[in-house]
Amino acid sequence: MRWWVHEDDTPRAKEFFERTLREGVGGKNFEYKAVRKNGELWYASSSWEPLKDEKGVFKGVVFQTIDITYRKRAEEDLKQTALLLQEHVEKLEEAKRLVEEACSLREHFLKETSHRIITPVAIIGGCAQLLLDSRNLDEDQKKKIRIMQARNAEVQKLVRDALAGKYLEEEAEEGGGG
Repeated sequence: MRWWVHEDDTPRAKEFFERTLREGVGGKNFEYKAVRKNGELWYASSSWEPLKDEKGVFKGVVFQTIDITYRKRAEEDLKQTALLLQEHVEKLEEAKRLVEEACSLREHFLKETSHRIITPVAIIGGCAQLLLDSRNLDEDQKKKIRIMQARNAEVQKLVRDALAGKYLEEEAEEGGGG
């Protein structure tokens, strides 16, 4: 004998073969571990049919075995790959959750910042306009108020651009890192 059924699968193999002898039925694609004469483990798939004479008397078994070691190893590799893939999916789902949380925090920050900065800056601009509209200012005072309005408009633009992420986008395009 060049090989034999591994001890882990011997009880199942014995059950199938005894059934063949007892009931005269064959078996198909029975997969099991086998051991070569040199001790090497391999995987086999066997199919068999009882051989009977013209009177139906049992004469033996026609037996076919193929080596499925490569397939079994590929199946194991596939299982390992599926586990790794599942781990990556879980990590990606966690990363997605963190990104969504960060976006939510950013949105909240932008709303708060807009309310706390833009509103007072706009009020200052409105007050400057009221001052400019008054009639008791000399030209030097009007000039200073116009400068104040221009600076106020610059601050409003700067804050709006910052809140819109314009400076972050420009820095990223220029290759800056922060």
